[in-house]
Amino acid sequence: MKFLLLLCLTSLLLCGTNTWADTKSTVNKWAEFDKDTASVLDLIAVDKLKEALDKADEMQKKKHDIASYDCLRAAILYKIGEEYRSRQFEEDFQSSIKRSVALLEDESKDAARGNIYKAKRLQFLGSAYGYRGMYRSLEGLWASAFFDGKRGYGVLEESLVLDPTLIDNKAGMGTYLYWRSAKAGVVKYLLFWGDKKKEGIADLRSVIVDGIIVKQWALGGLLRIYIEERDWPTALEYAVRILNNYPTDSGTLRRKAMVLYMLGRKEESLKVMKDELFPLFVSKDNTILYKNKKLNTANAQIETIYHILKMNKELDEKFVDADTKKKYLSDIESLKKRVTKSFADIDGYLQKIKDMQ
Repeated sequence: MKFLLLLCLTSLLLCGTNTWADTKSTVNKWAEFDKDTASVLDLIAVDKLKEALDKADEMQKKKHDIASYDCLRAAILYKIGEEYRSRQFEEDFQSSIKRSVALLEDESKDAARGNIYKAKRLQFLGSAYGYRGMYRSLEGLWASAFFDGKRGYGVLEESLVLDPTLIDNKAGMGTYLYWRSAKAGVVKYLLFWGDKKKEGIADLRSVIVDGIIVKQWALGGLLRIYIEERDWPTALEYAVRILNNYPTDSGTLRRKAMVLYMLGRKEESLKVMKDELFPLFVSKDNTILYKNKKLNTANAQIETIYHILKMNKELDEKFVDADTKKKYLSDIESLKKRVTKSFADIDGYLQKIKDMQ
């Protein structure tokens, strides 16, 4: 997980209902904005990525006061990079996040539109910094990622001061506090910073209770934290809670399988990979996603097949029959011709599959 998880929930901090609005029309306007934001987040959570992108386009056409659409597009395209193990939309991500940061850093309308506008603008700016930092961490640009996390924390904190009802901000702030402490790496650094992991976890827990939009994302942040802490029973509890609401969330399915494996429940782990995660990637393969470009899930399929075959071998070949194994190996032959650039070691997985034969 490395430094990537430092910023994970910062990138998912979006809007909640507020008390700053002073007219009925303003209340209705922000309520519609919050509803649209929640719709995109829900679509991302169940891996309906094309539908989420379409909804972001719809938000742009509505011309909401906050230029949130590019930040939301970046969130969707980021998920492909991390969970689908593909960098095929990297240029689209970079252009979206660049536009998002530029628009959201613009302070020129704050004075005329008031504190609630500024609070929400800063909330999305924190999200944009988070996604940029997360992607930079995937690239190994740790220093840049760290400073984006710091920037994100600062603007989320300022946003919360402007509007204390935006409790969802604490999800990103708490995530930053935890991972900055967890990944400090050197004792001398902690002498200045201090261990704020407990404070970060407390912030995330407060969002689960009082958050408006990102309660489920806060659960996801805690899932990652408890994996880092190697608290497997608690991690599994959070994975189950997320999947109760979002049963096709690829990232949570992968983490649930990993946690089950670490708990020694290999049969259940294999089942999640074989019956839930792998079919999800197959169903998304070669579907039009963005700007008429098709999503290639070959990388994600190869990695998942590797884990299925590995666990089956550890379980004395009892849970994948000969015909199914033959089908997997046949799939590998075609999939390896479609491998795209990835942050994951796909060539390494292919070699390990070959070694198992």
